[in-house]
Amino acid sequence: MIKTIITFALFSFLLVVSHVGNVAFAADGPCQWRGKAPFCNGDCQPGERVAKRNQQGMKGSKKCATGNKVYCCVEKACTWRGMGPICNAKCLKGEFVAAEDKEGDGGLACTTGKKKFCCAE
Repeated sequence: MIKTIITFALFSFLLVVSHVGNVAFAADGPCQWRGKAPFCNGDCQPGERVAKRNQQGMKGSKKCATGNKVYCCVEKACTWRGMGPICNAKCLKGEFVAAEDKEGDGGLACTTGKKKFCCAE
């Protein structure tokens, strides 16, 4: 009887999770991946900024057949560092690199180096 109840509860939980469209795959401090394969439509929540976007998201997760997953970071805790065209961006003490990109915040792209999306630890 108890085994049946546990099995039903687990099945119900998995059914609910499988129908959630904008699921975080992994929490990483103030950042997390959003979007679920196979039909990804990852989008950041209010108060978050996109740090990176791709079809796989976290290493080892399933790739999107359509759309992208997004790596979202809490807006107040993170900022892009570095300015194009020559980027030698470094995070400040007490920050970690959440993402690296040549275009970063949409400003002038880097011809050398990368901008860094730095978040408070």
